[in-house]
Amino acid sequence: MEKKQRRYSVDFKYKVVQAYLDSDKTQLEICEEYGISRSSLIKWKKQLEENGIDALQNKKSAPHNPAKKTAKKIVEQVVELKKKEEHKYKGLRAFADFLKRFEGINLSPTTLSKIFKKNEIPNGDENYQEKRAQVNPKKQELLEKEILEEIDHWETFERDKPQELWQIDITSFYIKDEGKVYLIDIIDDHSRYIVGWGLFREQKAEHVIKVFQEAVDHYGPPKEVLSDNGRQFVSWHGTTGFQVLLDKYNIKHIKARPHHPQTLGKLERWHGSLKKELIDIKFFHSLAEAREEIEKYIDYYNYHRTHSSLEGLVPADRYHGIANQVKEEIQQNSNNSNPNRTRLYLVGKVMGQDIRLLENQGKIELYSRNHLVQSLDFNR
Repeated sequence: MEKKQRRYSVDFKYKVVQAYLDSDKTQLEICEEYGISRSSLIKWKKQLEENGIDALQNKKSAPHNPAKKTAKKIVEQVVELKKKEEHKYKGLRAFADFLKRFEGINLSPTTLSKIFKKNEIPNGDENYQEKRAQVNPKKQELLEKEILEEIDHWETFERDKPQELWQIDITSFYIKDEGKVYLIDIIDDHSRYIVGWGLFREQKAEHVIKVFQEAVDHYGPPKEVLSDNGRQFVSWHGTTGFQVLLDKYNIKHIKARPHHPQTLGKLERWHGSLKKELIDIKFFHSLAEAREEIEKYIDYYNYHRTHSSLEGLVPADRYHGIANQVKEEIQQNSNNSNPNRTRLYLVGKVMGQDIRLLENQGKIELYSRNHLVQSLDFNR
């Protein structure tokens, strides 16, 4: 049986140390006289000399398994979140990033896998493959090819700041009773933030110009634009309307190498996510419905979908220049195991002032320069 450690009062400890200091007796003699160990005498003497008599107070022992109840609540929260439709198709890494960014829960993919297995919840990849096969069985035949393509290392590069480089491209898919449709989209290279998009029945140059002009009107012109050599972007016998528009804003046009789509890797990855998480698993009955659903997904992608390549942040964190502030807030929240910890909703700048919008035990709190400005209680 494990021997229970004896606890001594402050007065007794002080008496022993003073007896040793006021006499010519050795440490061993003092220890034998008072029935204590030599290590205890040395420790008490050091505590008294360095921090006074208060340092001799006995520290309260931690309760057995103090985090067990908290851990159980967190597991329950993770399970409930995973069951929601918006998270069903998230893989382990993506869901771990989401929990860390938006819920203040820092769990590894391995731990999440064990939680899902214990609670008989399919992980996101299993859900996706099942749903994808239901929507389009032929897609399942392409799985092996997709996996091999994912293994290939795409050429990677990244601009240092937002608005330094945009990538623009066109992808297509089919809608029942509508036929083939074309998605024109623009992504900011540094942040992966979608700055412009449009869904059309035809891939005309005028549609490309419309989408690009709307993006510039909303966000301002970038320094450079990267595109492939499609006829909507490049002409070998003159100048396209798209190139005229770039010249108007003094934007440098960079063309991808022919037959080398990896140069537009970030857009390719974006298209892959869009198709995997929306187009491949949802039936669209009209072009209008597809536009509505894509608009919702882009808002989710920009502001709610975490990326491992962005250190677990969302594109908006980088695009709006608040990545460091968000990481600091996440780090503070991740160190807190309290199930009632704060949740970060917004970090940014308003009129040059740093602001944060947090949820704290049912209250929404607005902070400016780390000072609480406003608190709204939703429990009332």
